[in-house]
Amino acid sequence: MGARIVAALRLVRLPNTLTAVADVLAGAAIVGVVPLQSAVLLPALGSALMYGGGVALNDLLDLEKDRTQNPERVLVRGDLSVAAAWVLALLLLAAGVATALAGSAEHRVVTLALLLAIVVYDALPDRFRYTGAAMMGSCRALNLMRGMTLGALGASPASWLPAEGHLWLVFMITVVSTFESSGSRGGAYRAALLLLPLPYLIPLATAVWTAPLSVALAVWVTRPGWMTPARPIVVVKRAVFTLVLFDALYALAAERWATAAVCAAFLPILLWLARAIGQRGS
Repeated sequence: MGARIVAALRLVRLPNTLTAVADVLAGAAIVGVVPLQSAVLLPALGSALMYGGGVALNDLLDLEKDRTQNPERVLVRGDLSVAAAWVLALLLLAAGVATALAGSAEHRVVTLALLLAIVVYDALPDRFRYTGAAMMGSCRALNLMRGMTLGALGASPASWLPAEGHLWLVFMITVVSTFESSGSRGGAYRAALLLLPLPYLIPLATAVWTAPLSVALAVWVTRPGWMTPARPIVVVKRAVFTLVLFDALYALAAERWATAAVCAAFLPILLWLARAIGQRGS
């Protein structure tokens, strides 16, 4: 594989794009749509493209900061030109949005809202740390709603709880990540660790039998944060990569067994991809 291709795949965080696909599959399952069909898979692919374009845009806008804080990044190292990165980011975002054209008006509105949230998040200065965390969570919630709006139930209030769970989980992942650099392990840190896994319990509302899986996921994700020494960065990595398992829980609760299996199977695939392209971190 050519060096520039590998650099481009690292820029768009190829392994992580599978988490965006899983969100759409889970969203469709939640509203009773059979997820493994072309009408769902195309928007799911679109979400993967938007994810890749969004993180590439973020790296472009953070380039000067990354020269000191993240010298291993693709653009800082010069593995891919800035011009090529701009073209790639804009093409991916445009292609991702285009996949919504065949959907309902509601689906198109949610897709445009997701695009806006991506751009706002990427453009926010670092001093708006918690606003940025909320925007990142909104991106994940809107992506889940892209799947929900493929069904008749759509984005009605009955569907909001899972989307809010996605927003909360990603917000808390971002909050926990701030403790890695600050070094603080006080009451605020412990509270964040306790609050982070609450969304894992949402599938219990419709399928109590998923409780052992939900609790096991919550414990496994947060356990490194309680160890001595505490490792919040490991919590963050586990939480990000296991978003596909969270989506699998929603599919299980909706009794979409094949979809749950596909979402869960994404985990070893994305871990393998991360190793294959040398992606560090989440």
